[in-house]
Amino acid sequence: MSEAAFLALTGPVLWHLTPPANLIGIRRFGLLRAARLIDIAEEDPKQLALRPTPVSLRLEAGLRATISTREGLAAATAKDFLEDHTPQSWAMAADRRVYLWPGNVRGEDGDVAPPPSSGLAAIAIDAQRLYRVLGAETDLAPINTVAALGQASRRGDWIFTPAEKASEFAKARMARGLVSRADKAVEISLRSDLSPARLAMVLAAPLPKAP
Repeated sequence: MSEAAFLALTGPVLWHLTPPANLIGIRRFGLLRAARLIDIAEEDPKQLALRPTPVSLRLEAGLRATISTREGLAAATAKDFLEDHTPQSWAMAADRRVYLWPGNVRGEDGDVAPPPSSGLAAIAIDAQRLYRVLGAETDLAPINTVAALGQASRRGDWIFTPAEKASEFAKARMARGLVSRADKAVEISLRSDLSPARLAMVLAAPLPKAP
């Protein structure tokens, strides 16, 4: 039941979006959380938590990785959208996740295209394999949990629903009185790194070629 509920929310393919230059490092290390990349680069996670722009990290000689901005959290003026967190602690928690996004279904045959990516490389993840192999480490969210510009949606650790409880996801915010309609899955995240071996187990297509 939970697998079927999960797939109904995610569709068959999920996407990780990353700068094309990161693909070399992904082949070498797998899909690592920003926190792990910061650790490898021996940088201070607190100093980088509220980074207003993307940051390039040195992983080893000749190899760098760019981690995405936390511009929204850095610029947030109203902090009451966070429960039991400061912008910094929420940003640091975000750095301990790998993010995936549902695709756009197009055509009568139901082909799945990646979401708009603004020049980013899109890595295709098989949602069913993800659930079966890494479901215990996977969460669903009804919002982009890092976005905080404009009128930010209320959030706390409760915003994440474990994949294994996907059948409870759609009405979780309704039960809190925060929304009046059932939610759709906007963001999927993993609480662990995907080593090259683990990544290979859930890929829906070969990794894009590095530039």
